[in-house]
Amino acid sequence: MMAGLLLSGTTIAAQSASSCSVLTGCERKICEKESELEKAKEYGDVSKILGLQNSLVHVKDSCAQNPNLTSAEYQADLKELREEYKEDLDDALDEYEDDLAEAKAEGKADKVARAKEKYEQKVQKVTDEYQRKLQLMQVVE
Repeated sequence: MMAGLLLSGTTIAAQSASSCSVLTGCERKICEKESELEKAKEYGDVSKILGLQNSLVHVKDSCAQNPNLTSAEYQADLKELREEYKEDLDDALDEYEDDLAEAKAEGKADKVARAKEKYEQKVQKVTDEYQRKLQLMQVVE
């Protein structure tokens, strides 16, 4: 009896997942998350349920902020964000190399240490900002 209930629940989840394929953009993302959530509930996977509920909230929030964003636009925005992140890291490295060369030319060990510390702080700041922007886009990397 339980197997029959589980099987019918899986069939319902599979049917609703397949119905998501006709949707686009935010509607599709929300539909897919809701279908995954139903499956997780069927299996009693508490960790997955919590993760999917959180993800669903973020997707709905993101879609509420920009409901007309297509997948192609999203991918383009994501690519632009990654390129910006790489450029910011490259800038931080260039600045560090300049500071390091200057400190070494002066022969000051404390300046070398400060240049390294400044670089590490800059990388952390750039990375934190990148992660914040990814979260706004609802992407986890």
